[in-house]
Amino acid sequence: MSEHPVTPDPDAVLIGEAMTGGYGAADILHDCTIAVDKGQIAVIVGPNGAGKSTAMKAVFGMLNLRKGQVRLNGEDITTLSPQDRVAKGMGFVPQTRNIFPSMTVQENLEMGAFIRGDDYRETMEQIYHLFPILRDKRHQAAGELSGGQRQQVAVGRALMTKPSVLMLDEPTAGVSPIVMDELFDRIIEIARTGISILMVEQNARQALEIAHKGYVLVQGANRFTDTGQALLADPEVRRSFLGVEMRFLLPLLLAASPALAEGQRDAFTCDALMTCIVNQPCTDGGEGFGLAFLGGGLEIEMGGTVIQPVYDGTLQIAAWERGTGFYQLRLTGDGGGLLTLSMANGASFEETTVLWLHCSPQ
Repeated sequence: MSEHPVTPDPDAVLIGEAMTGGYGAADILHDCTIAVDKGQIAVIVGPNGAGKSTAMKAVFGMLNLRKGQVRLNGEDITTLSPQDRVAKGMGFVPQTRNIFPSMTVQENLEMGAFIRGDDYRETMEQIYHLFPILRDKRHQAAGELSGGQRQQVAVGRALMTKPSVLMLDEPTAGVSPIVMDELFDRIIEIARTGISILMVEQNARQALEIAHKGYVLVQGANRFTDTGQALLADPEVRRSFLGVEMRFLLPLLLAASPALAEGQRDAFTCDALMTCIVNQPCTDGGEGFGLAFLGGGLEIEMGGTVIQPVYDGTLQIAAWERGTGFYQLRLTGDGGGLLTLSMANGASFEETTVLWLHCSPQ
């Protein structure tokens, strides 16, 4: 287990070494080093605000570095623009706005081949083989697809450039657990073809399980660097950054306990982090669910938005959605309280489950 400073393998396909920089006068990264070897998967994890996505953007040339260097296949590309880095063999899939929603699936993939002067039909067939659902929906507008399918389009479009390195910024954000597992399986398949994968991922435990190398960032600097399995086994990493994951399927909870009275609370404990995957399909009729937390000592994140809980009142942290949605709730810190999961139809709550949650570092 190594801590900062990190010395990358000089033969790595992609190296961002000793990067310092940020936005304007404020530095977000501080002597940060990230690297990935050929055909391997490197994962960047860490708490909110650690600089994970900023490190990815720095490697891709989306912000200027005050110090440090980025090398691709041994070539210094520090001063190159993002589009020039794509031409050199880098593919990048941002977390949001990563498709052309009004274009068809096939048109999105074709847009990924805009820098190529050769016949790209074989590459497109490879992508359809990797993501079979995209072949079935190739004439459908990409904006009409599910979240997981849109991510497949975004990854496929990046692969159309035939990159040597594929960079993914939180590819499983907002998708269901089943789709998340499928995406990770496809990422493994991509790496087996010899393409290097550099990934920022909020689902740290699952990402480290497939990672050859893991980087834990804290406040823009390297904190831990090792293999994915070594990081998963390290007690300090588990206690501080991983914790214990628990998944709740809301329909099953509601079916088993439509309305828990006071004193009939279910109790759950965790280490430093608990992830609740709430799986509740919503229809066009306005069905949805709400979440509220009454307690203190925990930081709450939902859908990538961090919300500070009110210590002496009820905090409403979710509202209504249309279509089929999957929602992820992350509780981090040392504290506890009551979490209510309420299924609603229109403006009225119909069923409520109350959970007693307590998180404390072990």
